[in-house]
Amino acid sequence: MHSTILVNQILFLNFSVFSLYKNRKHADFINIETLWNEYLKAKGILNERNIPWEVIDKTIDSITKNNPFCTREIFYKATVNGIQNRYINLKMYEQYRYHTMLEKLENGKFAIYGAGLYGREAYYHFKKQGLQPECFLVTEISGNNGIDNIPIYALKEWKVNENPIIIAVLGNAQIEIIEKLKQRGIENYYIYPSCE
Repeated sequence: MHSTILVNQILFLNFSVFSLYKNRKHADFINIETLWNEYLKAKGILNERNIPWEVIDKTIDSITKNNPFCTREIFYKATVNGIQNRYINLKMYEQYRYHTMLEKLENGKFAIYGAGLYGREAYYHFKKQGLQPECFLVTEISGNNGIDNIPIYALKEWKVNENPIIIAVLGNAQIEIIEKLKQRGIENYYIYPSCE
């Protein structure tokens, strides 16, 4: 069933593009970029952490091979736009989650993941608002036992609780931390805005 849907989607995309080429007068009724992004959404390609470029390349080759009206550039540009839109939507959603959590945040009932530059920035930001974390979390402890008498724990040593965790680290480290939190059954985490 799933492969039939995929084949039908490719056939529909091919047919639509070919029809546009043969009947240029109707080209204003269909948007190739929109069709392509709907295909990517239906396949879930834009939701994957690592974009499967081999699948995208193969599909684009299949479509553009017999359709001189379409170029690879159109499809790759649409793919990049789709990825950018997904990123913007995820960022807006993450900001909404963060600000909703802030309204409920209680003194001493949250942790900051990260004890470096961004962890300290988050700490002093919350301190200025009269909020102090119960602790700082790190992947591995490297010498420093605390900041302003607030303990630093390695995640593996920390006793899991329901309190929110503010992730104050950048880039790939965020992805690794989120995976580690999920492995421990922790879903109550938020990205500190300076680290988005």
